[in-house]
Amino acid sequence: MPGVADSYGLELRYPIREGRRDHQICKKGKSNHRWIVGGKLCVVPNKLGLITDWDWATANAHDQTFLPLLDCYDGQMIILTDTGFHQAKRDPANVKICLGGSGTCE
Repeated sequence: MPGVADSYGLELRYPIREGRRDHQICKKGKSNHRWIVGGKLCVVPNKLGLITDWDWATANAHDQTFLPLLDCYDGQMIILTDTGFHQAKRDPANVKICLGGSGTCE
């Protein structure tokens, strides 16, 4: 069964207000080519569009942070992702990296 994984930036406060609280749980990072202060949500929907799993991290986390989430579906689901999930050393066997605009996956 094929699935798709992507991460989305969740802005919790304006970047200019970063650090104004003592117990701030969010961090500054980039999402969609702009600075946000918040977190990232990675979801794994299946071919029916139902969310099978999810994970979150602070906004400064890279997409590769979510690879252990995708690796647990090895043998159950092939997951298509963008190039942000690609690792130089080893991608999980069930993760197929899709190149933007080309319509092909490796």
